[in-house]
Amino acid sequence: MYRLGRSEFLLEGQKDVIDGLRESPIPSGVFPVLRDGAALRLQGDGVPILLRQICGVNFAALDLGTRPVVLTNMIGVSVIAVPESELRSLRLWFDGSFGHYFQETLRALAGELRP
Repeated sequence: MYRLGRSEFLLEGQKDVIDGLRESPIPSGVFPVLRDGAALRLQGDGVPILLRQICGVNFAALDLGTRPVVLTNMIGVSVIAVPESELRSLRLWFDGSFGHYFQETLRALAGELRP
């Protein structure tokens, strides 16, 4: 579970856990928002270099011990980003309609960064 603001949360988990939550009674004031999003993981030694090219957030300055969640823009797409593994890995969620553009653009930019 990630807190996105004062009253918004992002839940992720195994299908059986999420299904169990869906079947539970919904407390007053809680409203599920279904999203048709895309998710991917950037992983590898080149992730910090790629992030400097595609995003204005300095992920290297974040304290990963606090499990930060970053709402930002990458290559023109609004994303939810969760850094992990000393910035060698980053999980991203974004609007699924940008999926093809996002993957192809990242692939091209990452290819340009290879020695």
